[in-house]
Formats: sequence, C-alpha cells, structure tokens
Amino acid sequence: MPFPTCWRVARLPVDLTSRMDASYLAALASRRETFGNDAFQRLLAAASIYWVVWCLTGKRFIETNDEQFAGEGFASVRQRGLLWLANAGTAITAAGEFEAAGDVVFEVARRLRQRWEPSGDAPTYPAFLPQD
Repeated sequence: MPFPTCWRVARLPVDLTSRMDASYLAALASRRETFGNDAFQRLLAAASIYWVVWCLTGKRFIETNDEQFAGEGFASVRQRGLLWLANAGTAITAAGEFEAAGDVVFEVARRLRQRWEPSGDAPTYPAFLPQD
C-alpha cells in the first residue's frame, strides 16, 4: 500500500492500510490450505525484494530530481521512491525471514532521505485529511 503502480501516489492512514491488509488476508482464508497467510507474507516479501533490486539497479528514482510530473500525482518522484522503499521494507520485515534484506532497504531509504532532505514525506491523500 498505497497503490505502488499508480502515479497518483500519496499516503493512506496507517490504520486504514492495516484494515485493508487484514480484509485481503481474510479473503484468502478459504484458500489457506494452498496459500496461507505465512505464504502470502513470504511471497509479498520476495516480490518486494525483487522490486527494490529492480529499482536500484535500474536507477529508477535514485538519480532523479524532485520534480513532480505535471498533473500526474500528489507526491514528487523522490517522495514516491521513499514511500515505496518504506512500504517494501515493512513488507520484507513482516515476513520474518528476510530481516537482513529489510534492514538494507531501510538503510537505503535512510541515506536517500538524508541526501534528499528537502523532499519531505509524501502527502496524505486529500480525502483522508481532516475536514474543516
């Protein structure tokens, strides 16, 4: 979460993503004999590791500037990259089998955040902001 293939990336409230994950896993419960929650977490972690390696080796966002694609979303390219790394690190760590890989992802994100300090965090989707 949130919608990593969409350029209209922004943050979702943490409690909402937790509830969405729980609902998704509950829907898989009927298939638990072949695809249980543990398998889901491991597969999600493996996919996240693949994605991080692909992004870093392809320099997908590492060497980018902080421009936002005009009319293409809420977060800048750097904010998207940092949010995606944080989400990938969380998914990897949650699997409980790839702790070292999760540590590397969080360290890459930490160093990029230092390098890109003015970028800040990705904004929250406007629909989830407090209403006046």
